[in-house]
Amino acid sequence: MKSTQHRDALIDAFQRKGFTNMFMSERDSPGTLKEIIDDYLKSIKDTKAETIPDLWLSTYLHWNGEDQSYIVCNLWMNLQKENPVISKMITEKKNGQAAPLNKSELINISIDSLPTTKELMALVESSYQKKGKSRRL
Repeated sequence: MKSTQHRDALIDAFQRKGFTNMFMSERDSPGTLKEIIDDYLKSIKDTKAETIPDLWLSTYLHWNGEDQSYIVCNLWMNLQKENPVISKMITEKKNGQAAPLNKSELINISIDSLPTTKELMALVESSYQKKGKSRRL
């Protein structure tokens, strides 16, 4: 990522798609997307490009409290390219005991084609699967 303008544009793209919650990553605590990207960029500053891992992010798309089903999204983002790419995005609906109920995996997503949080939730909602409808992004 070349500049703070690139970072801010990336954050704006995520927010327009509904990603407004806190995120988890390899850092010690949850944070905003800006905080996590800044920490990641500092941590890789003196690292050779070929050994830099993708930035891992995790966030809840739907949460109703403990013992209730929820939807979580994990994504791995490559920030080394001029145009960041989401290498992999896994959205899972889990029951209150964290057992998976449904899962969707998308790969090599450009930031421009990033699905909205509502589209991601629709991919894993059991009602869509039971009716046999397919959803396209």
